[in-house]
Amino acid sequence: MSAVARSRARSKRSVRRITIIGVALATVAIANFLIYAIEKVAEGHGLDSYITGSGAKTSYIATVVLFPLALVLVGAAWVWSRWSKED
Repeated sequence: MSAVARSRARSKRSVRRITIIGVALATVAIANFLIYAIEKVAEGHGLDSYITGSGAKTSYIATVVLFPLALVLVGAAWVWSRWSKED
């Protein structure tokens, strides 16, 4: 095996590890925010609004409803794409 092939293999593994770490950190961050939003709703502050990073004004209850809905829609799209593929 040449040095170039070994270097590419290491590079692929490094990119894969970095991607896995990034996805894990993003998942933890989103879960942490959802837990925070659920606590705000449980405390009775669900209709309080906050400004998102993109500047949109929204409420905690909308966040608690829309995040799981988005996951369901992405899952349904994935199932549809798998089901509709022609063999």
